[in-house]
Amino acid sequence: MNFKGKKKKLCREEGGFGYETQLVKFKNGKEIRCIVNSKTENDLIVKLVGSSEQTLYKLADIASITQLSESLMLTFPLTEQELVDLVSYLEGLG
Repeated sequence: MNFKGKKKKLCREEGGFGYETQLVKFKNGKEIRCIVNSKTENDLIVKLVGSSEQTLYKLADIASITQLSESLMLTFPLTEQELVDLVSYLEGLG
């Protein structure tokens, strides 16, 4: 495919496919920011922000799920602080 002339810069506010951040509020008051991987009749499977592992939650325990306007997709060029945060995160993986 040729995308010449059709480039569009993705911004955090616009979101990026697969990187839409959701705010999940639980009935017990707990809140998490995550990416929803799948949702069934009874379960919600998510990746928590900063984690590559999937976590399963019961829908019966969830009060609400709201899509946030922010995205987890990075935009380039990174600010100096974003670069510092990224390097720090990557160092913590090893």
